[in-house]
Amino acid sequence: MPHIQSLIDTQRIMCLKKYSEDYESPWKQMLSYFLKDYGGKPLLHCNFSIDDLPDCLPNFYKECFSVWSKLSVKPVLTREQVLNHAAFMEQSVPTHWWKTCFLLETFL
Repeated sequence: MPHIQSLIDTQRIMCLKKYSEDYESPWKQMLSYFLKDYGGKPLLHCNFSIDDLPDCLPNFYKECFSVWSKLSVKPVLTREQVLNHAAFMEQSVPTHWWKTCFLLETFL
């Protein structure tokens, strides 16, 4: 018999994995709206605390981010990758992004 909590956690991780894929969907637009001041999709590549996520984020997504933050391995970004990111090119980096992104803070 499968471990039920593992199945639930897997579905939560798959939700955020699908969010990171390059296709449009209404549910992705809603999640992007909630995360717009926190970095959006690049947040998935950061070491972040669940407490730093917006209070208005639905509980389901908070649970997804909680599992993601415990189980995911964050890639080490180079300074060039950080500075060439679209947010830097547009000079529209949200202030909360720096608070929640431990890896990126070390480069600046």
